[in-house]
Amino acid sequence: MNISRRAALAAAFVLGLAGTASAQVTLKYGHPNPNESIGGQFANRFAELVKEKTSGSVVVNVFPSSQLGTAKERFEGVQFGLIDFGHDSYSTVGQAVPDFGALDLPYLYRDVEHAVAATTPETSPVARELNERLKSEAQMEVLGTFLYGIRELTTSNYPVRSPDDLAGKRIRAIPVPVWIGMVEGMNAIPTPVDFAELTTALATGVIDGQENPLTAILTSNMYDSQKYLILTDHMINIIPLFVNSASLARLSPEQQTAIRDAARQAGQDILAISVAEHERLKTDLAEKGMTVISTEDGLDLEAFRTRVSEHVRAKFPEWASIIEGIQALR
Repeated sequence: MNISRRAALAAAFVLGLAGTASAQVTLKYGHPNPNESIGGQFANRFAELVKEKTSGSVVVNVFPSSQLGTAKERFEGVQFGLIDFGHDSYSTVGQAVPDFGALDLPYLYRDVEHAVAATTPETSPVARELNERLKSEAQMEVLGTFLYGIRELTTSNYPVRSPDDLAGKRIRAIPVPVWIGMVEGMNAIPTPVDFAELTTALATGVIDGQENPLTAILTSNMYDSQKYLILTDHMINIIPLFVNSASLARLSPEQQTAIRDAARQAGQDILAISVAEHERLKTDLAEKGMTVISTEDGLDLEAFRTRVSEHVRAKFPEWASIIEGIQALR
C-alpha cells in the first residue's frame, strides 16, 4: 500500500477513534464509485438510514471514489478493521473466500429477480453458506446487496456485433480471475485496470474498450472516449455490502438490528432506481454521442452468451456445484 493510501486510511482511522470517544459511534465506509452513481447513491442511502434508525447514535462516514485505496486495499482495510464497511464485486470478496467469485460469473442469472434472490443469504442456500464461511475465515460478513446495473460493453472506435470483432482488442478487465476469464471469453485481450484509473486508460488509448453498468459509463464520462455502446447484457451486477465482524459486534443488539434493516432497505430502494435508470441511460448515452448496438442492429447476443459461458465454466470447473445451486433456485 503506498504512502498516500496509508495516510488516507490513517486519517479515516482517527475519525473513527474520535467518534467512539463519545456516546455516538462513527463508522467508516469506503467504496470505488462517484457519489452520483448507483453505488454512491446506495452508500449514501445506507448511511442516511443508519443515522435515522439509530436516532443518530451511529453515524456512517462515506468515502467514495476510491479515497481509501484500490479494491484490494479497501477490502483488506475492512478485513483488518481499519475500515468498517465497504462494497465491491463478489470477486473482490473472493480474496478471502475464493468461491464468492462464482457469484460474478457472466450470464449466470435468468433475470434481475433471480439475481437478487440468488445472492441474498435469506433466500439462497448458496449465498448463506458462502457468508458463513466469510464470517469464520475472514471475520467479515455480507450485510446486504444492491443492483449496480446490467453490465454492457463499450469500445473506442470500432463497432462490435460478435466476439469475432473483438479479436486482438484490449478490453479492460477488473483485476480478478473471473473478469479476466470473461473478457477472454469475449475473444478480447483482458487488460487489468483499477476503476480509479479507468477513465485515464480509455482517454490515452491504453485500452480499446471496457465493460460496466450504464450508470458508471455515464457518471465517469466514458462517452468522451467511447464511441460505441454494445448491449451484451453479459452480467446482472449485484454488489455486496460487507462489514468487519468486530465493528458490528461492538454495537448494541438494537444498533446491529438497525444497521441490518438499513442495509436491506437501502438495497430495496436502489433496486427500483437501478432498473429504471438502465432503460433511461441508453437514451442519455445516445444523446451524448454514443452509437448503441443492440440485437436489432445485428448484435449476435447468443454468440456472446454461448462463447463466454462455455469459456468461464471450463476455466472454473470447481464452481460447477455453485452454478447448479444458483440456477436451481426458483
